[in-house]
Amino acid sequence: MDEVYYGGVEAGGTKFVCAIGRDAQHILAQARFPTTTPEETLSKVADFFAEFMRQGVPLRGLGVASFGPLDLDPASPAFGTIRATPKKGWEDVPLLRWLQEKTGLPVVIETDVNGAALAEWLWGAAQGKRSCLYLTIGTGIGGGLVVEGQPFRALSHAEMGHLRLARLAGDTFEGICPFHGDCLEGLASGPALAQRVGEPAESLPPTHPAWELEAAYLAQALHTLICVLVPHQIVLGGGVMKQRHLFPRLWHRVRASLNSYLPLREVNESIERYIVPPALEPLSGVLGAIALARRAQEREEGPRTAELGVEGDRQRIGKRINESDRGPRTADRGMDDGGRPSTNRGTNQRIKPQTADRRPRTADCGVDGGRTGFPACQGRGTDRQRMGNESTNQTADRRPRTADCGVDGGRTGFPACRGRGQTVNEWGNTHSFIR
Repeated sequence: MDEVYYGGVEAGGTKFVCAIGRDAQHILAQARFPTTTPEETLSKVADFFAEFMRQGVPLRGLGVASFGPLDLDPASPAFGTIRATPKKGWEDVPLLRWLQEKTGLPVVIETDVNGAALAEWLWGAAQGKRSCLYLTIGTGIGGGLVVEGQPFRALSHAEMGHLRLARLAGDTFEGICPFHGDCLEGLASGPALAQRVGEPAESLPPTHPAWELEAAYLAQALHTLICVLVPHQIVLGGGVMKQRHLFPRLWHRVRASLNSYLPLREVNESIERYIVPPALEPLSGVLGAIALARRAQEREEGPRTAELGVEGDRQRIGKRINESDRGPRTADRGMDDGGRPSTNRGTNQRIKPQTADRRPRTADCGVDGGRTGFPACQGRGTDRQRMGNESTNQTADRRPRTADCGVDGGRTGFPACRGRGQTVNEWGNTHSFIR
C-alpha cells in the first residue's frame, strides 16, 4: 500500500508550526512561521503544504491544534473560529474555513493543548496511562485533558489558564490578562513574568526570587486541577517550563499543599514521575494535530480501519492499557498482544485470534471497551453487572450503539435516539442517517 501522510498545524500565539507525517517516528517535513497577521500567517501555512502536494506527496487531510478560545460546537455557524482571544487581530478569525479554502484539504480542529495532550498520550510521556492532563505555560497558559484517548470537551473546551488564584502575601502585581487581570495566565505566564521583572523570563538565573513566586502560583493551580480531575499523568510544557529547575519546586509545593489528603501514591510517593516535562517537545502540539487528521480520515473510511489499522494508536484490540494501574479486563485476557490464542483467565477457555475479516468477539462489542462502532456488533456486547462481572447480551435494545444518535460523532447514547439522528464527522461535515 502506498504511504500516505497527514498535515499538522500547531497554531500558537507566537508561532505556527507546520509538519507533514504519520506519527512521532515518521515526520517528512516541518517548518515554523512567526504569528503575524492572519492573512500573512495562514498564507504561509497554505504555501508550505501546497509545495509538497505539487511534489506528489499524498496528503489525506489536515489537523489543526490552535490557541483560542475556539468555537468547537459543530452546530454553530462559527464552528472552527477563534473567539475572544487576547491575541490582537485574531479575534473572530474563521480558522477552519480559511484553511479549508486555502489548502483544499479536509480540516479537523482542536485546541492546541488537547492536541498536545493527545500526542503525549499516544507517543510520549503519558504512554500507558488512561488519562493525561497537559498544561502549557508560555505566552499564555492553557490546559488539555485526554481520557482513554479522547480529548475532553463539554459545553466548550476547558480554559484552565483562567483559574482564579489566591494572591500571595505582598504580591501587588495587577496581572496582564485583559479579561481577568490576576488569573493564572495573568500572574504566571511568560509575559507576566517578564512584566514583573522588566526582562525576559528566560534571562533570569535559577536563583531569582521570581521563580519561587512562579512555582507558588503554578502549584496552586495544580492543586485545584488534581483535586478536580485526578489525572493519571500530568505533563507541563511551554517556554516557561523549559526552566527545568521549576519541577523540583513544584513537586515540593504540590505535595505539601495536598498534604496527603488524596490517597494517591503518584502524589505522595513518586510525584517526580507524576508531574513531568513533555517527551515530544517541541513537537507535541503539531504531532497532536497530525494524530487528529489521521484519526479523522480513518474514521471516515470506517470503524474497522480506525480500530484495527492505526499504527501507534493505543486502542484496546490486542493491546492492554496501563495494566500497572488496573489489571486487564476479563475480555482482554483471551489474547496476547500479538493476537495469539491464550488462556482466558475469566472463563478458563481457549479462544481463537481475532482477524480483521472475522466477526468481532462479543467482548469487543460492549460499552466497556469502546468498540461499539463495529457494524457487526449490532445485537452483541457485554454489560457490567452490579458486582463488576461481565455478562453477555445478544439483543440490540439493551443499550444503543454509540454511533446511533447525537452530534459530534454521535456520543450521546440516549436510547430514544437509537437508529436515527444527525452526526457531525471529524471534518466538520454534517449528515443525517436512518439505520
